[in-house]
Amino acid sequence: MEASKDLEKELGEEYICKSAWDIKDIIFKIYRKHNMKDSPTLGDLEQLGYAHKRITINGKSYLKIFKLEKC
Repeated sequence: MEASKDLEKELGEEYICKSAWDIKDIIFKIYRKHNMKDSPTLGDLEQLGYAHKRITINGKSYLKIFKLEKC
């Protein structure tokens, strides 16, 4: 699923971020979902069960933010 300005849907399993704005929108959406009010960072997502990594699609680099599966 691609991130977009209309992140009204429930947060899904993963997002592919194509810009810095996408990353910011997703991080704030995750924080709001968990009723947190601090200034969020990518590092803080781990505490909420999310991870992130760089991926390459068609030669372009993107950031993937995804929910970790519970074992």
